[in-house]
Amino acid sequence: MANTIQFDSSISEFDKELGYKYLKNTKATFEQWEFKVESLSTNSFGLRDDENSLNNPKIISLGDSFCTGWGVEQNETYTDVIEKKLNTKSLNAGMSSFGTIREGIMLKKLERDSLNLVILQYCLNDFQENKTWADSLLRGAKFFPSYTEISYKKRVVQNDIQRNYFPLRFIFEIIKEGFIEIIKPQIGEVNFGDKETIALQTKYFVKSLQLIRRFYSGKILVISISNSPKRLDPLIIENAKRETANINLQNISFLDVGKVLGNKDNYYFDGHLTKSGHQKVAIQLINFIQNSNF
Repeated sequence: MANTIQFDSSISEFDKELGYKYLKNTKATFEQWEFKVESLSTNSFGLRDDENSLNNPKIISLGDSFCTGWGVEQNETYTDVIEKKLNTKSLNAGMSSFGTIREGIMLKKLERDSLNLVILQYCLNDFQENKTWADSLLRGAKFFPSYTEISYKKRVVQNDIQRNYFPLRFIFEIIKEGFIEIIKPQIGEVNFGDKETIALQTKYFVKSLQLIRRFYSGKILVISISNSPKRLDPLIIENAKRETANINLQNISFLDVGKVLGNKDNYYFDGHLTKSGHQKVAIQLINFIQNSNF
């Protein structure tokens, strides 16, 4: 079963401002070959969290499917673990495949009067959205999503077909991955990004942070989680840390949460964090929040 959460009509819907959002006040299951999530529920804003978390949250977590908790139960996401361990109201505002641009737009819509910290999760695939929009938005342009209602509905239909009528695709993926493992020692790992690519990733990520700074001056803690063949997250973190300092973007800190993740902390084929992966990310975030002067 191949299923994409933002095109699953039992979970998501078209949104004219953002392209899509999770359905409001919904309860659903989300299933892939490697997992079945039984407790996927949303609040009245269409976020994967309870209703109470919308009101005066102290922490808001922004990000994509990693932040949402693709592949884990509601109470297993790193945002939920943080809320319970710190006894602090925390809102999971993650939305699958959103880049930093749309995450910033999402933050602007949320209640921020009591907000002490934004945890912003970056992923390498945020790059295209950030590159497409950062410069024009900084010049005052208005954002519009890449999906129209018609094109979004086409993706929903495609997802439904893929989910229900291609059972052999999983077998193909197993064979493909096995073949890659066999030839990898001979050809070397795939280079997902060189220094120039990482520099561009950083450039447009930092510009996206500048957009957020136009309406939110509070604390931001940046983490990077990506299911890339090579773990490039430390490079993104270090480059972004340096570039934000160069342009005097203050009150932003960076944490490499991927350094403790092992093979069992990501789904083998899917690449998203497992329950243990979310737990490890949460522990690092909790330790940072409790022990740093940030």
